[in-house]
Amino acid sequence: MTCSEEAEAQFAEIELLLSMFPSEEELQVDELSHAELRAYVEGSAHTPPSIRPQFNIKLKVENPAVSITLLCTYPTDYPKVLPDIAVRVKVLTWKRIMIRHREDVPFDNTWTEERTDSLRKFTGFHEASFDTHGTRGKSMDLGQLLSVP
Repeated sequence: MTCSEEAEAQFAEIELLLSMFPSEEELQVDELSHAELRAYVEGSAHTPPSIRPQFNIKLKVENPAVSITLLCTYPTDYPKVLPDIAVRVKVLTWKRIMIRHREDVPFDNTWTEERTDSLRKFTGFHEASFDTHGTRGKSMDLGQLLSVP
């Protein structure tokens, strides 16, 4: 599939979504990326779009205090490569969270690392520590998270 065919598939899918969700309250398409993609597919632009096509779909739920939005961005090679999809949820009501299950484990001198591992509910996690002050005074350098394997 050439880049032009991929762009055509992306454009056709966005046009299909626009026909399925005619209201901007349900679907918002990035106008600039859509215009660049249209120009490229129709042949008035000879270079691929500089902005990846993206759109938001707002889902309606029964509770008006809850808002759910799906954010989708197409990679250049879409549909061969899956799109980047994120979900944004906004809840304006708070609920009390209660712990309904509690496990008490006695701690004695025979405690081993294998025994600790046998009690874990989730695997694959490990502890990571960072300098909380970072190099910018009082704010932590969140880029340190990228160095964690």
